[in-house]
Amino acid sequence: VVEGGHRLDGRIRPAGNKNAALPCLAATVLAGGPVTLDNVPRIRDVLTFL
Repeated sequence: VVEGGHRLDGRIRPAGNKNAALPCLAATVLAGGPVTLDNVPRIRDVLTFL
């Protein structure tokens, strides 16, 4: 839960696994600008999401 009305900005480096990839992909929908994700595994779940 994010509270406070402050703009969020920064970088995270999750491990390249499917458990981290899908939530990160879903979070990009909420971003107000361009998002670059690196080290995303090429698995069926990720390809289906895209």
